[in-house]
Amino acid sequence: LCKGLQAHKVKGAWKSTQENCFVLIALDKYFHMKEKDTPEFVTNIWLDNDYCGQYQYKGRTVNTYTVNISMKALLPLTSLFNTTNDDKSLIMQKVGNGRLYYCIALNYASSSLQLNAVNYGFKIERTYTAVNDSSHVQKQSDGTWKLKLGENVKVIITMTTAQRRYHIALVDYLPAGCEPLNTQLKGIVTDDTQSSVTSSKGANYYYGCQRYPTIG
Repeated sequence: LCKGLQAHKVKGAWKSTQENCFVLIALDKYFHMKEKDTPEFVTNIWLDNDYCGQYQYKGRTVNTYTVNISMKALLPLTSLFNTTNDDKSLIMQKVGNGRLYYCIALNYASSSLQLNAVNYGFKIERTYTAVNDSSHVQKQSDGTWKLKLGENVKVIITMTTAQRRYHIALVDYLPAGCEPLNTQLKGIVTDDTQSSVTSSKGANYYYGCQRYPTIG
């Protein structure tokens, strides 16, 4: 609740004096209802029978503590080929007075980077074309793209949806070793005079390949 209210501040304050007052009143009521006991407790964490750590809280603080558990501990490689139930329990124990706030998050990546395309209401396609020489940008048989160093690359993104959608943001990350080029700036040379990106601002951008350590 507090983080949500804090996130809506603009330049350190809310939109008006009235909003400031209501937010402070809400925080005061919340504090007296949920935070009446001064924190003084110990938290223990287990993953099934494996002990993961202990943290002690004394007094009020904004410090946070993190316990990282590897994916190998959550999902061993042998379980990928085993049809039995390998569910595990994450156990948190609090001993003492005070309120414990916690967040459980899971960050993971597929063991295979070649994933089949799926359609959950949006169909997104992305293609790369070379601006100077078409042979400098080639799609490989495994689905990856090979870009020649120094080539200007035009990116075409097509998003299709079966019905009208609202408040959608499509983020396209730069491939490793590339940087955006604004063709409207002086000094940016391109032979493609018809290229453009259709958007609310109508800006023109390209990916320019530069030499970085990440390029093999």
